[in-house]
Amino acid sequence: MGSAEAYGDKQGGFDNGYNPLGIRRVVMSVGVHIEKDGEAVEALLQETLGILAKSSRGVLMSLRSGKNPRTLFCRPKRAEFPGSWDVGMGLARGVLEFESTDPVWHGLEATYETGMMEASGGRTYDRTYPMTYGALGDGGSVVVTNGGNLESYPVMRVYGPVDTPVITNLAQDKIIKINVDIAADSYLEINLAKHTLLMNGTGNQRSALDPSSRWFTFDPGDTEILFNGNVFDADATLQIDMYNAWATA
Repeated sequence: MGSAEAYGDKQGGFDNGYNPLGIRRVVMSVGVHIEKDGEAVEALLQETLGILAKSSRGVLMSLRSGKNPRTLFCRPKRAEFPGSWDVGMGLARGVLEFESTDPVWHGLEATYETGMMEASGGRTYDRTYPMTYGALGDGGSVVVTNGGNLESYPVMRVYGPVDTPVITNLAQDKIIKINVDIAADSYLEINLAKHTLLMNGTGNQRSALDPSSRWFTFDPGDTEILFNGNVFDADATLQIDMYNAWATA
């Protein structure tokens, strides 16, 4: 598996425009055991690929390199089987081709959480650094780890109640501020790859993005994230579904 272009320092990620890594094409040689005529088998395979191609993101291919799992998102592009079928052996050989417009290999995934920042005693936040996957941070601060070698574009969720949530990436000195009131039974989903803001996964809130906001990513290594809002509420939570991003498998 290779990239159509040379590796660059930055990568665009899925649906993010410019992509120095290019498009990966995956070609697989396959053998199919058949109990009917070759034309019927080929028609069935073509129909299956057609259904899969309608998926918004494509087929999830989970490939393993050594002991470390790597995942690549692909769309089926071509199914080619020769006219000569080894019917006597009940085996047909052909080629399946997949295409990935998101060239990033997704590594291990983890979920990080933190409550809101509560100012007290003159300090803006409690400097606590939970490094365990799935751990809950104290005082609105959590350290997120990208164990890969490319920028990662995770999905974040802000669970209410919280008014005007602000998420700060200290490493890149950027914030995402949304001028919206999130109720106790609601959440705001922030997709860093697609640059979307969805209330409860459907309601578009992009117009609520504050002009001071700048979209950020998670560089390789550790990134400290702060979470606060206009009024402190102990029940408000920021959740980050993180994945390690790799240039190669």
